[in-house]
Amino acid sequence: MRMLLPVPRTVSRRARALWTARMVFEAARQPRFPFLPEAAIRQSQERRIRATVTYAHAHVPYYRETMRRLLLGPADFRSAADLARLPVIEREQLQRDPEYFLSERWPVNAYLALRSGGTTGAPVTVFRDPPSLLIEAGQRERLRSLVARLAGRRVRYREAAIMPEDSSVMNAVNALARQSLLPTSVRVQRRTFSMLRAPSELLPELEQYQPRVISSYGSYLEALFTHVRGRGHALRVTRVATYGGDGFSSRTRSWVQDELGIEVLGSYNAIEAPQIGFECEHHQGYHLNVDLCPVRLIGADGHQAVDGAEGEVV
Repeated sequence: MRMLLPVPRTVSRRARALWTARMVFEAARQPRFPFLPEAAIRQSQERRIRATVTYAHAHVPYYRETMRRLLLGPADFRSAADLARLPVIEREQLQRDPEYFLSERWPVNAYLALRSGGTTGAPVTVFRDPPSLLIEAGQRERLRSLVARLAGRRVRYREAAIMPEDSSVMNAVNALARQSLLPTSVRVQRRTFSMLRAPSELLPELEQYQPRVISSYGSYLEALFTHVRGRGHALRVTRVATYGGDGFSSRTRSWVQDELGIEVLGSYNAIEAPQIGFECEHHQGYHLNVDLCPVRLIGADGHQAVDGAEGEVV
């Protein structure tokens, strides 16, 4: 096994300026994208798939060797369905030799290492190159623009991010802040709070901070709002709560929305795929970012699950 301990290197100001401009361009296009006609979204998805497969074949050892072994080339991939021709990557493969999946276009020390929390019992490390952090930040505007509208503030609203110590999410956010050249005045005012603290201890600080948006794991938000319910009304300024990572019971969600007037939105993310989907205020399911993260469900038999059946997300 090859050992890989990358440390992000310093990049030039010119490169950061170009990446920041790309982020702003992406952000301007995103708020309405999930609500475009299906044909337009599918066209974008297929364009990204072709570009991604071409890049992977040219620069990533795993994909180059796997496609050669299967007698496949970039021209064989034109739609999301074609991706099923590639084998599913198991966690053990990522754990055993992560460098096998890295693009050769970047030096090892350019990558940011992000480690999963290991909730499945099999933590993995994935690596992000600097421009991908900014491009992804622009694409995140799909959810952020919705949150900003519900919060009543387009920019500079306060967000309380309640995260584990040394969270991969916060590591990515901090790396983004170092790479971006956007002035502070157009950023969200985000303050991080530790999930290691009990809700009873954290709530007074949240009330003093007065965030319009709170984000955390679903289980922690449930514990926090359960504590709020037991002590009376609080968090009077907060308008939106977003969660991911694990669940948030429908009973507590209903109370938070009906009694506190706080909109609760779920997001579906993974360390390998940061923006799979998100919930809007209609609460009728998740808007899947299928152009960024094409997904399919695999049943227990290893084949694609039929409509309405449960399966593993790939």
